[in-house]
Amino acid sequence: GSGSLSVDQVTCVLAALDVPSFVLAEMDKTRALDGRQSQSWGAFEASWTYHPDQGLDVIVRQVK
Repeated sequence: GSGSLSVDQVTCVLAALDVPSFVLAEMDKTRALDGRQSQSWGAFEASWTYHPDQGLDVIVRQVK
């Protein structure tokens, strides 16, 4: 997954960044075959991948 963070820690970070529910829904439905996905909101952009063995890997960056 995203480095050494637990699922609860990733959820906490995403909540603190006010990630919109539509982005969280896209993350939740991402499959390994989908490759890297991305979405932006406000001053942030997230990109992520999912693998059933490695979990969700998320990168968030400030763009504004």
